[in-house]
This record gives sequence, structure tokens and C-alpha cells, in this order.
Amino acid sequence: MNKDIQQLFKNERGNIALFVIGMLGLMMVLFVFVLNMGAALVVKEKSATTAKQASMAATSMLYKEVRQEIYEYEHETLEGSIHAFFEDFDEKISDEKDSLRNNSNYNDWTDNELELEALDRVLDKALSNSELRIKLREILQNIDFDATVINMARNTIVENGGKLEGATLTVKQNRIYVRAANEVESTSYDGLLRGIKEKLYQESAGPKVDFLQDIWNPGTIQLN
Repeated sequence: MNKDIQQLFKNERGNIALFVIGMLGLMMVLFVFVLNMGAALVVKEKSATTAKQASMAATSMLYKEVRQEIYEYEHETLEGSIHAFFEDFDEKISDEKDSLRNNSNYNDWTDNELELEALDRVLDKALSNSELRIKLREILQNIDFDATVINMARNTIVENGGKLEGATLTVKQNRIYVRAANEVESTSYDGLLRGIKEKLYQESAGPKVDFLQDIWNPGTIQLN
């Protein structure tokens, strides 16, 4: 009888050991799963930042090209010097930017965002003048800006560790949208999930540019 009891205890101890080993294995799998989920959330947030910075950088480059074109028109052409349509253009932008900075609704805006909004407002006011609108649109339509803007979006994605594969730039609703991704690589356990890589895409839009669709047809461009 004692031998039977001892054998029973041995069997129980063996079953408990197997159970504990199984539970530890399950806990490790769950831990790896949670770890990968956390990493995916971090990379997803990083992808959102990459897309946002790329769309902002592309929009900033567009405005830079516009500003340069207006400057060259006023200072390097006879017609521009005579008409001086955009007299004190930079000063108007500076005044508008100061006005926005003093507005509590824009307290959380960056200096670059304020600059873009101020420039857009000044140009929008200019477009309300029929004669000026015709001339401004004529000037802007002659800008060879698209390659520069697209390259800026590409470079910003790369600088943020993003992947160009599958990345896009879309012009719609007078905004520049950029879709981009950073890549997450899974943490493995005992060969499980080893080597799995996934691109997590996010899309973000730059500030509204009221005249954008006057000079750039809506559509999507592949950035890879």
C-alpha cells in the first residue's frame, strides 16, 4: 500500500512539474505577444510622426517656392517692378504672423505652422483682388515646384527612419497628404514570430493651402 501511495505522489509531482513548465511557457508566449503589441504601438505612433513631418515639410517647401517666385517677379522683372503688386509682401506676412501669435487660438502652434498660416492668409487676401488674382495665378502656374516638393517629402520620411516603399503624396482638398510607414520587427521566443517585419502606415495632412488646386491637379504620387 505504501508503495502505491509513494508512486501516486511521484506521479502528482511529475504532473505538477509538467503543469508549471507548461504555464511558464504560456506566460513567456503571452509576454512576447504583449511586448510585440507594445512595440507595434510605438512604431505606429512613430509612423504618424513621420507622415506629419513629411506633409508639413512638403507644404513648407511649396510655400518657399511660391515666396521665391513672387520675390523674383517683383525684383527681377520689369513688369513686377512697375506694377509692384505684392509691395511689402514679407512685411505683410510678418504682421499677419504676429497677429496669429497674439491670438490664444494659436497658442499651441509651432513657429513654422504660424509662418505657413500667415503666408496662406496674405495670399488669400491677394486672391480676393481680381486683377491681382489673375497675375498671381499666372505666376504660380509657371512654378516648376512639384519635383522639389516631392523630394522634400521623400527626404523627410527617410530622415525619420521611415520606408519609401508604399509611401504616397496626395493632393486633395487643397492639402498635401503624405502616407508613410516605419517598420516594426517582432521579438521572438523559441523561434516563434522570428524575423517577422511589418510596415505600419499612417497618413497626415499639411495645413490647407487655398490656392493649391489652382496650380497642382488632385491626385496621388508614389514616393518610392
